[in-house]
Amino acid sequence: WFGFVLLWWWLSHRLGGRGVLQTRRSVWVLARLVFAGIITVIIMTVVRVLLITFTPLPDLAAQLSSGVAIVVLGVVGVASFIALAYLMRVHEVSSALRMVKSKLKRS
Repeated sequence: WFGFVLLWWWLSHRLGGRGVLQTRRSVWVLARLVFAGIITVIIMTVVRVLLITFTPLPDLAAQLSSGVAIVVLGVVGVASFIALAYLMRVHEVSSALRMVKSKLKRS
């Protein structure tokens, strides 16, 4: 974090001083993204505990079960993070999703 703050200060200074990078707005967006990430990790942990509890892992199917768990946790993690970021009105995430949708429609 120290390096991030130092580089932020340096870039702001190089671009012309205070206010160029909209530091308050950027910090507020980063704080909401970190909060969404923390909640996402909690949700994924709960889903993982439920998967362990309700899906027995026989010896031969352990690798397959692990693969399914990875896919399920990935989908749950991405979906919950995007949903939380949307609910917290992180406009950058909405913009990124619109860009991805437009790229997918073209191809």
